[in-house]
Amino acid sequence: ATPSQEPPGASASQITTEEELKAALKEKNPDFQGEVVVDANNGGIYAVEIHDPAVEDIGPLAGLPLRVLDLARCHVADISPLKGAPLMELYLEETGVEDISTLKGMPLVKLYLSNTKVSDIGPLKGARLKELNLVGTKVADLSPLEGMGLEMLWLTGCPVSDIGPLQSVRLVSVTLADTKVSDISPLKGHPTLQRLHIAGTEVTDLSPLQWMKLTRLIFTPNRIKKGIEHARQLQGLGEIGTEFEGRMPPAQFWPLYDAGKFN
Repeated sequence: ATPSQEPPGASASQITTEEELKAALKEKNPDFQGEVVVDANNGGIYAVEIHDPAVEDIGPLAGLPLRVLDLARCHVADISPLKGAPLMELYLEETGVEDISTLKGMPLVKLYLSNTKVSDIGPLKGARLKELNLVGTKVADLSPLEGMGLEMLWLTGCPVSDIGPLQSVRLVSVTLADTKVSDISPLKGHPTLQRLHIAGTEVTDLSPLQWMKLTRLIFTPNRIKKGIEHARQLQGLGEIGTEFEGRMPPAQFWPLYDAGKFN
């Protein structure tokens, strides 16, 4: 067998130090600069952070007792060496990852997949996730998230139009900015939702807000044709705006709105 075809974990469990891991990664990825952050204890290496585009082959991570792994900006496409890892936090932003079937059954709490080619989140069904970042992915179908204990969800720029599956998700914060979502009524009466970002969406009716307890609302005022009064009447609202960076107290926002500043 060629080195890349060795059974997962065949030699990986022998890696217990940062130097051993660096050497193994360099062997598989000759241009790897050696920048890696490693945390280890008596049980072995449990956290690894690498941000090197030269890293494509993560075979040396196979069999490690990893709880936290950050591979953001690595040119990794194949994450199968992670199979069976007890990962709770996984950061794969701006990698080449498309297939996440390896993650099925993992005890993940945080998963960041922004700006990857991921389109199918089926393997996450039933996961214990609290935070899921899908910004800039190709995910359109949210049904695998139904009934999840997920608290924070970012979907900016996704081809999502139907948020019906989010009715049964224990969300505190959801970002739907620049999606194809046109109807927020599935979130009507949502028991836990506090922060809603719908700027740049196709939403024109804010009437469902009258059954929400939001503390933050980001939206595009000139797209709203109905229900703006329900945004004004949100009792617990602390922040409102047209973009996340430009949010402000309602007492500051509404005079600007009435003066036509957002038309």
